[in-house]
Amino acid sequence: MILSRYNEFIIFKQLNDNDNSVLFFKIWRNIVLKKKIWNDAILISKYDHQKINYLKDLREHKHREYIRSISFEDKFNEKLENGDIPDTCSKLKFSNDFKTILDPKVLPNSIMYLCLGSSYNHIIEKDVLPKNLKEINFGGSFNKVIEVNTIPNKVNRIEFSTFYVSSFNNVIKIGAFPNSLTYLDLGGRYNIKLNKGILPDSLRTLLLSSIYNFPIKKGDLPKNLTSLTFGEQFDQYVKDGDGDDNDEDNGCNILPKSLKVLKFGLSQTRPISISKLNNLEELIFSDYFNEEIKGFPKSLKKIQFPFKYNKPLLPNSIDNVTEIIFGNEFDSPIELNTFKSIKSLTFGTHFNKEIKPFVLNQGIERLTFGYYFNKSFQQNSLPSSLTFLQLGREFNQKIEPGTFPNNIKHLVYSNRDKSPLTIGILPLSLETLEFLFFNAPIEPFSIPNGCKKITLSTQFQNHPITNNVIPQSCKTLVISTLYKSELLDLKSLPSGIDLSFI
Repeated sequence: MILSRYNEFIIFKQLNDNDNSVLFFKIWRNIVLKKKIWNDAILISKYDHQKINYLKDLREHKHREYIRSISFEDKFNEKLENGDIPDTCSKLKFSNDFKTILDPKVLPNSIMYLCLGSSYNHIIEKDVLPKNLKEINFGGSFNKVIEVNTIPNKVNRIEFSTFYVSSFNNVIKIGAFPNSLTYLDLGGRYNIKLNKGILPDSLRTLLLSSIYNFPIKKGDLPKNLTSLTFGEQFDQYVKDGDGDDNDEDNGCNILPKSLKVLKFGLSQTRPISISKLNNLEELIFSDYFNEEIKGFPKSLKKIQFPFKYNKPLLPNSIDNVTEIIFGNEFDSPIELNTFKSIKSLTFGTHFNKEIKPFVLNQGIERLTFGYYFNKSFQQNSLPSSLTFLQLGREFNQKIEPGTFPNNIKHLVYSNRDKSPLTIGILPLSLETLEFLFFNAPIEPFSIPNGCKKITLSTQFQNHPITNNVIPQSCKTLVISTLYKSELLDLKSLPSGIDLSFI
């Protein structure tokens, strides 16, 4: 076995990036040492990751010193002793059947990633977890108290199982989580109030459990938290104030102003106030939220609205937002000056309002309409900056030449009126063309030369593909298996085209 040229390139790149590369290349010129280095590199490549069924296989492994990662396979449940895991191993994953207690100092300090299987449910004693551990994943059965000084000070990521029926729901003592922790996923069942001091100030990302629905008071969440995800059952009044006594007396939940990402769960229906979260960049709502939002922070860049949200957006309220995804029930008119910085805009299933001229800002690059959109476009309805456009499946309007901006590279086209596709409808800039719903003739030269990929819809079954229907620039053509093959003139297709049927 020899190393691939790719692996050789990687090795040399790492060496060149290393301060000791000059010394290495002096050693490299020594033939004996060079051979030794290559042999070791080959063994590392071969034995880097090992799947183990029986402990005997690991104990008697001839090349233990080259193992970097170990996965114990299903059914493994043997007792580990000191020295069983080689001290070269940095990643260790136990099987879902493993339930044998781990004794202190059995796992070597070389381990930086540890995944306990779904059956492991023992108290984590001091020194059970290796000192250099950075990430730990607890399985679905784990449900023991997290004691102080049991999780090493270098751990930065902890994940509990998201399995709802049997996952972690036990006491976390103040000081149990180290100050190195930056990411915490509390899994699917954690339902104990998080009070001030439980979560370390180092925490940046927090995912609350699916059923967590306790009020959040001032100081409960770390002051430097940047990403917060609420679970499916969370439904509380949320306020971005400074957390004074009046806020808490009114049952408001106080969020830290450091937040950059905020995601609400499925059940959030109560009003929220977020205008003072001056660092917030991404906001994702739950499916059933339909309360008016009186103000958005100026820092906001991305909004994903909920399924049921159908409130008009006030002009100048989202000046700096660059991406919006509307829910399926949104069907409110879009007024002038609503969008100023949008780069990507996605409408949901039921949106069917006319897009008036100049309502969409110049600079928008991606525009997606939902299933039922069926309104005609006026001149300047579509900004010239568009590079991606998707029409809805029910779209049934006549398209005049020049309607589509001549900057669009990717078009998802749909038209139920069965009018032929004629020259001038599609922009000359087009590179990718997908027919979402289309069952009409395609006239020769109507697809611009320069288009490289074409996907015909499943409804396109009865119209011939003859000379110049598919441009010579096309490299990939996808046709439905329902298409009548006798209507396809293979000689008319560009030479070397990749033709496939779906």
